Parts: sequence; C-alpha cells; structure tokens
Amino acid sequence: MYVTEAIALQLGFDITEVGRQMATLADGHQLKVPKIAPIEIAFENRTYVTEAVVLGNEPLLGVIPLEAVDLIIDPRQQSLIVNPQHPNYPVALAK
Repeated sequence: MYVTEAIALQLGFDITEVGRQMATLADGHQLKVPKIAPIEIAFENRTYVTEAVVLGNEPLLGVIPLEAVDLIIDPRQQSLIVNPQHPNYPVALAK
C-alpha cells in the first residue's frame, strides 16, 4: 500500500520520524522511503489495519488489503464493492 506525503501528513504522521523501507521502482532504481503504521482502512462494514509506504503522487491500495477485507473491484461500475457472496463480514480463503 502506498500513500502520498500529503496523505501521511493528514493522517498525523511526521515522516521524518518513522521507519524506512527499500522500494524498487519500475526502472530498477531503489529508494529508501518512509513507512507509516498503523493505518486503518475502513470501507462500509469492514476494517483492516496495515502499514503503508510514502511514495509517489497518488495512493495505491494493493491486493492484500483488498483481500483482507473481502472487497471486489467492479469494472463495469468502476467502483469498489463489498463481496456480494459475503455481505455481512469478510471471508478469507485458506486453501
């Protein structure tokens, strides 16, 4: 999960006082970037606590948080939705 510096500041983090993590960019360059935690993701009736790195100019929600809260991307509506097979609580596949 990636957030911008502006979002990290809005969440109350001082990115000069947090841990760092190595990130490899698409062109192969590596940067040591701030890592903030805990980050609570809340969507409809679901929440998930994770960490995020501070990088780039737009946030990126990865597949692990999406799976953890059992959300689905609806490409037709271009929206994020709760998995209709599990509307009341998230279900994780363990197979």
